[in-house]
Amino acid sequence: MVLRIPKIMKLFLSFLMTAALVLLSAFPGVSFAAGGLTLSTTYPGIMVKAGENVNFSLEIANNSGAGQNVALSVESIPDGWKGYFEGSGKLVGRAYVNPDKPANVDFNVQVPADAAEGNYQIALKADAGSGIADVLNLELEVGAVEFVQGKFTSQYPELQGPGSAAFKYSVDLVNNSGEDQSYSLSAKAPDGWQVTFSPSYDAKQIASLSVKPGESQGLNVDIVPAQNVTAGKYTVTCSAVSATETLTTDLTVLITGTYNMELSTPTGLLSLDAHAGRETPVTLTIQNKGSAELKNVTLSSSAPANWAVRFAQPTIDTIAAGASQEVIAYVKPGTSAIAGDYAISISASTNETKSQADFRVAVKTPTIWGVVGIVIILALAYGLVRVFRKYGRR
Repeated sequence: MVLRIPKIMKLFLSFLMTAALVLLSAFPGVSFAAGGLTLSTTYPGIMVKAGENVNFSLEIANNSGAGQNVALSVESIPDGWKGYFEGSGKLVGRAYVNPDKPANVDFNVQVPADAAEGNYQIALKADAGSGIADVLNLELEVGAVEFVQGKFTSQYPELQGPGSAAFKYSVDLVNNSGEDQSYSLSAKAPDGWQVTFSPSYDAKQIASLSVKPGESQGLNVDIVPAQNVTAGKYTVTCSAVSATETLTTDLTVLITGTYNMELSTPTGLLSLDAHAGRETPVTLTIQNKGSAELKNVTLSSSAPANWAVRFAQPTIDTIAAGASQEVIAYVKPGTSAIAGDYAISISASTNETKSQADFRVAVKTPTIWGVVGIVIILALAYGLVRVFRKYGRR
């Protein structure tokens, strides 16, 4: 008995086969698994050049419901070409794939230096046995591929500030090649300067890093000038060096000068004697110990209640770097101040820096009052003597 298939059924089967062929052609990088394995890569077709080493990141997905020990092999490869599987930095021939977690393997291809321009096919196979297998087809177009160099740039490559400041730059390192790049970081800076690198998301200092193909990595570059730096413009050249390229970027530091001053006296002595209600002059010395000019140096004071401190020159227009300026201050204790030690503070300040000196003021009793006291004591003694002489005889 011959089974006849209705015409409509034939049309339906033909439609299913056509749809399957369309799906296969639409997804050339993914082979549909036979028995629960899927071997795939994100970019199954790439452009290469003769003599280049190419890496494909493969993923093996296990849909069989049980762990599989998968054998990896190269089904076909052009003559003269070399390819091998790699996992965790070692050559591998098998991969164990759990049902709930895909396994990742790299396939490295060495394109011959004399490879002619054209299209080449490589077939890879993942086989767990018992009919559980999958094949992945790779397509490599050999041509005159132009090497695109990476980038090492900063959006704000020039910063300015005083020499005492720390300068932080944000830079981006871009890998435009077709493979992972490991970059060593270094900097060429003036003597005594410190330059450190750290990822933009972490404070750890690093000396190298890896960047995947087509990706970028943000970096922070911290620059600390030397302690004795003078005002001026300085350039720090940062480098990122890999096996195939050297990338550099220039960072400019504009030092406006360091601001530092010291308020004291010509002898360094911070004490004086004074009298209640009377002004006592004190010579002050303001020394510019920075590398930048000090402008609008203002003098001020803090003293006990009812005391007065005035300055012969309360504001100094400029003090050059390394220079000093003397100013007279007049300290006047309150009229009711009693003998003893007191503390006053005198400050010199600008918009950028400040210095303070604390003085000990010994308030003395005026000599005239001492004489008056002695006279009063003598008068009282004389009066007592007269009283005893006059009334003591009775």
